[in-house]
Amino acid sequence: MNRFLKSFVGLLAAQAMLLVAGPAQADTIAWWRFEDGVNGQIIPGSQNGTVWQIGVQDVSGNGNHLVARTDSSDSASVSRYDASVPPVVGGTNLFSMKNTGDSPSLYTWSAMSNPTLSIEDMEFSQWTVEVFFRPNAETASTDANNHRTMVGWDGQHPIDEDGRSVLYVKLLSGSPMVEYGDAAGSWYAPRAGDYVVQADHWYYYAVRNDGQSLQLWIADLNAGETQATMILESQLTSTDTRMIPWPKATTNDPPRPRKSWSVGRGFWGFINETDFFMGNIDEVRVSDAALDITTEGL
Repeated sequence: MNRFLKSFVGLLAAQAMLLVAGPAQADTIAWWRFEDGVNGQIIPGSQNGTVWQIGVQDVSGNGNHLVARTDSSDSASVSRYDASVPPVVGGTNLFSMKNTGDSPSLYTWSAMSNPTLSIEDMEFSQWTVEVFFRPNAETASTDANNHRTMVGWDGQHPIDEDGRSVLYVKLLSGSPMVEYGDAAGSWYAPRAGDYVVQADHWYYYAVRNDGQSLQLWIADLNAGETQATMILESQLTSTDTRMIPWPKATTNDPPRPRKSWSVGRGFWGFINETDFFMGNIDEVRVSDAALDITTEGL
């Protein structure tokens, strides 16, 4: 059985151990559980990069906390704690994150959070990104060019002078996709076009890179699936497949240079923050190892 169905009692126990023993095992770089607020609360923000406060704790112990772009109640675009959570077995999982409006934004800001291990400066030879998500009808739409990013890495990859960032874990027209640029300047964009998500269903989604291939794994939790299935594998052919920072020096708002990791949006050089995911996101974990999804996945 996939580990994402194990009891959240175990997860909470592991989290408690972190508070005693310090940072998590080396392959867990960031883990955002969205358990810090109350239902309906707007996640604390930076007021467009003018102040710092922790919006969402990184429970890995590394200090890669998230902050929202804004937490103004006057703004139509905010991220809130929400009581809808994935239908996992056992334990306690109280909240997820829900995006509303046109342009909500959650991101890391290492220069202000002072992590002990900065996700923004990592060089990943292997990596795994896991996320639970629940798209609304707009996000799940199969309309052409409907880009919706769950997890991203801001920057400016040299393959595209003004456009592409570093990483997008996303949906394109309702189908799971990943885009990333490697250290050699190559760009990869495999998409599982035969798989289409349904609105208001919770999914477990993992992207796995072992340096030789990219794999996409998914499970529809509302359909009763108890194990993630690999729906796509794409070979990597570059001379250097590492995923490394490509900071962008100029942006509309801080941080500058931009090399943040984001949740619920992407980043595009022409217009900065974009590809906003509307719906719920929960349990985002980034690892610097190619996890065995069936035995090590959430």
